[in-house]
Amino acid sequence: MLFWHIIVILVVFGAFGGILDVLQVIDVRRLVSTDDILVNSRRRLGGALLLGAFGGIGGGFAMLFILATSGKLSPENSVVNLSLLSSIFTISGFLGYRILKSVAVKVDKQIQELEERTEKKLKDTTLELQAEIGYLDAINSGLVCAGAKDTSNSAIEEATYKLNKILTVKPTDRKAAIILARIYKKQKNYSKAIEILSKAIESRKRYPELSKDTDTAALYYNRACYNNLLRAQAAKEDNVLDQELKSKMYIDLKEAINFDVSNRLEAKDDDDFDSVKTESKFLEYVTANYMISD
Repeated sequence: MLFWHIIVILVVFGAFGGILDVLQVIDVRRLVSTDDILVNSRRRLGGALLLGAFGGIGGGFAMLFILATSGKLSPENSVVNLSLLSSIFTISGFLGYRILKSVAVKVDKQIQELEERTEKKLKDTTLELQAEIGYLDAINSGLVCAGAKDTSNSAIEEATYKLNKILTVKPTDRKAAIILARIYKKQKNYSKAIEILSKAIESRKRYPELSKDTDTAALYYNRACYNNLLRAQAAKEDNVLDQELKSKMYIDLKEAINFDVSNRLEAKDDDDFDSVKTESKFLEYVTANYMISD
């Protein structure tokens, strides 16, 4: 059915329905009132009928909007379809202003819901941006403290606080864990650095998709470094502790290489492994081109 066919039917039968509505009101008034000013004035009667016709056409357009948006407007140009549209537009014209009001309420509700969704999305986006800014600030502060030669205690405390806050919310975060561990490394607090990395590794083990990725490999690699540094610091005269830390170091290094082979080259030039670089086991780990087994 052509669009202009529908419009013609809408205008004719919508206006007809609107005029019927006005005539019904006049009949009702005749029943309840003897002073029929509206009927006595032809100009007023004509004006009322004209307004009724426009109201009916408006009701027809409102119904057309409902039919179009609901997908119930049939394109068929059949007698049944024409009769159905004629009936629908006559009824909607008769209801006229009532349908317009109903549609207006519906549109207003949709607008209100859209505004609420937009406001919520904007609020969520703002919170996400604030969280991202806070995250980047914490990472930047940590990098400065971990890399600078001279850093004030207050700056270190602030960076440590911010990074710990990130790890409280997201214990699997690689960057925050590694940078915080490097701050403790700078203070030669290797045990604390190992503790931070261990918590991050254990947290990532709970998620299969995270447990063996390159980020987890980086955590294992850094923990291997700090286990080896702790050997030099705390196990100089304790052979049992020395062997225990070395064993942990090799286990972590193996995992780091197996999860990310680029750690082989990294370990070759890393000063943290200077004390073991001549050992056959270390040389095997950093030169092998296969998965390292136990």
